[in-house]
Amino acid sequence: MKAAITACALICATASASAAQSLIGTWTCARDTVQSTALSNVTFDANGRLNALVNITFLGVDQKVFAQARYRSDYVFEAGTLSDTPVGASINAFTIDGEDARKSDHAERLRMSLLDGAAGAAKVQFTSENYMLITPGGDPINCVRMK
Repeated sequence: MKAAITACALICATASASAAQSLIGTWTCARDTVQSTALSNVTFDANGRLNALVNITFLGVDQKVFAQARYRSDYVFEAGTLSDTPVGASINAFTIDGEDARKSDHAERLRMSLLDGAAGAAKVQFTSENYMLITPGGDPINCVRMK
């Protein structure tokens, strides 16, 4: 679960309007770890708002967990570092072995971890105009500009 939360936190970050011009737009971001896979559609608006739709799959010892979350934050991008302040988070889907668990304590803990644990900073490296690598300190997140 912690790996998924970290993935969400890494995807969610912060930027100033002038420095963030290269971030502005919609990106598809992916992160794979031993415990989870996260695939997100992230939009950085010119006004400093980040909107993300995150799909996370956790492979536990004896169960498979899938979560889809919406995350919003205010972002700042300065000196190659992306940081954010959470504004809202909601869980659209949460299943354990295919069973709906949106009302479970696990789903609420994920939502709260997005709000409480997302604030932070991550290094951003642009390898081209349409490709960036976000490194929050763990496994990197690969992003491709969609529009």
